[in-house]
Amino acid sequence: MSGNVEVLVGTLSDLKQVTTAQQVRDVKGFQDRAKWSWLRLHLGRSVDEEIKRRVELRKAALGEKVSSVVLDELVTWAIHSPVYQRDLQYIVVDGTVKGVATMKHLLVPPEQVLEAAEEIADSQGLLLTEQEGLAGLVSTEKEAAGIQVGFHIYGGDILTRKAISVSSFARTIICTNPLTWAGIGNFERFGLGRTHERVLRIEKITELRPRLERAIAGSREILSKLEELIDRSRRTPVNDREAKAILTAFAKAYGIGLKPIEEVIQRLTVEPKSTFGMAQAASWVARHGETWRATPEGQTGRAKQGMATVGAASLLINDVGVTYARAMEWLRGKFPDKQPDWLTL
Repeated sequence: MSGNVEVLVGTLSDLKQVTTAQQVRDVKGFQDRAKWSWLRLHLGRSVDEEIKRRVELRKAALGEKVSSVVLDELVTWAIHSPVYQRDLQYIVVDGTVKGVATMKHLLVPPEQVLEAAEEIADSQGLLLTEQEGLAGLVSTEKEAAGIQVGFHIYGGDILTRKAISVSSFARTIICTNPLTWAGIGNFERFGLGRTHERVLRIEKITELRPRLERAIAGSREILSKLEELIDRSRRTPVNDREAKAILTAFAKAYGIGLKPIEEVIQRLTVEPKSTFGMAQAASWVARHGETWRATPEGQTGRAKQGMATVGAASLLINDVGVTYARAMEWLRGKFPDKQPDWLTL
């Protein structure tokens, strides 16, 4: 993460001040997502419905600012109400509160995680390298039918929005297109599980190395299963309508914009009519796509990594018909103005 990062421990005096054990610290601002997290930590997840109710009532009058106004009002009310304020960790980036975590949550900088992973890999004779478009490090160990397989270590996000994970990784040898299962939890709504990903939530720094060691060992053990998965996907047919709908839903669920999704749909025309072909199309766009927004300096391309995960998720599809039905159900209402042309053809 770029910028000056600082963690303050204490309570809120107001939306511009954090009271720590030593002093009252001023902050420039408070990101809406962090306000929402703060409210959940004090009032529970039931506050979500109250926020949505207030936003709906006032959006006509307040327009695009409605969410910020509603969140400000609720946080300010809670600060000055009988609600007990607990000590929290406030992650401040360049003076703005961008994340909130409980005292139980260990905030480990991603760099520290990857450094530990490199030391573990080195002791086992493994090589971890950077992969274009992916955050974290990868190791490839075996080759099966034109695909290299290995594992991918993602160091997490100090803002607590992305957990540390060790997952399977695959790469098409001919054009080095990446597939990663990091973040596969985004697809559980479509019936796909975390089969090839281990999410590590670390509460004590002493847990980091042994947990990483076990996760790396576990990922290496399933490399033969990955070979079977790839072989099965080559033999799993899918028609155009199914492929377009499933890939649109997967990418939309990952927050990817319509232009990169359209590139994937276009790429489908030159790939096999199988779930493997779907994976290849998404993987190709993850590497070669031309419509990605420029990545801000000092940040990694999360959107590209998301598309690489969309490709990997395609290989997990067991029953195309069931996944297609779930995708269509989930897509209902996601495009209120106009559905993409490829979903109506």
